[in-house]
Amino acid sequence: MDTRKLIYFEAVARNNNFTKAAEELLISQPSITLAIKNLEDELGVLLFKREQNRILLTDEGQILLVRSREIIDSIEKSKREIQEYAAGGEKILRFGVPPIMGSWILPSLINDFTLRFPGLKLEISELGSRNIIQSLNKDLIDVGYIVFDDNYSIDFYKEYEVMEITKGQIYVLLNKDHPFAGQTSIDIRTLDNQPYIAYIEGTFMQTAVYAELEKKNVSLKEVYKPNQLATLINLVSYGCGISFIMDNRVPIVKDNSNLMSIPLKEPLYYSTGLIWKKKKYLSKVARSFIDFMAERKNNQLDHHDQIQKG
Repeated sequence: MDTRKLIYFEAVARNNNFTKAAEELLISQPSITLAIKNLEDELGVLLFKREQNRILLTDEGQILLVRSREIIDSIEKSKREIQEYAAGGEKILRFGVPPIMGSWILPSLINDFTLRFPGLKLEISELGSRNIIQSLNKDLIDVGYIVFDDNYSIDFYKEYEVMEITKGQIYVLLNKDHPFAGQTSIDIRTLDNQPYIAYIEGTFMQTAVYAELEKKNVSLKEVYKPNQLATLINLVSYGCGISFIMDNRVPIVKDNSNLMSIPLKEPLYYSTGLIWKKKKYLSKVARSFIDFMAERKNNQLDHHDQIQKG
């Protein structure tokens, strides 16, 4: 049995869609359809059934899915173990982080973690949260740091291990001379038709903000959509439009006297943390990084408790 066919089959089963599976695997849909057809012919059973314009696994397909994942995971684990051994002990961490968080997460992480692991090689991918999850599925990264999306079902997260690190709320970001700058909180409805510096597609902020705007029947005038968080913040600083920010403690915001960050009257909350694939092989350095982040989180909680107790 061709392992490639099992990989295609697993992707279709996980996405419940041939087109999405083909996009994830970067192949054409006819190629993946033919591979599944050949697999069904080889096994002499139907693996998928169609009901009301959607595809579902047959009973035989359910059995094969369990075995396919075991085989794929075993192959990936063997490959990574061999690569780690062949690297002669080289410490490599493939880490995904959203651009919005990179400016305030990465500096301290790189400094603190590399001090503990001299010789560490960091391969950092700055991606939106959804693209980080896709990269985990393709084994392009070991661990991701994402904003957890309430739109994902509990069943979705069953495929992953997650560790919540922080919680917070979204702030409106605007120039200090903006008419709303003196308010203690902002009703998102009052932002209707404001010039807006937007986040790129695939980021939590882009998804969360537009979902809230649609819910409140508010329309912003999108004037720029920069790729970098620093560019977005500078555009707001120069009065080119408003935007939103997840953490107003970021130095580039906190230290800029031209900026104001104001909470929403009806707060939009978020949580962030680590995510990695269940049952996937993790290198020693990846496991050490997860332990490091857990220790860091616990230290922060202990410090917070001490402050609260006075």
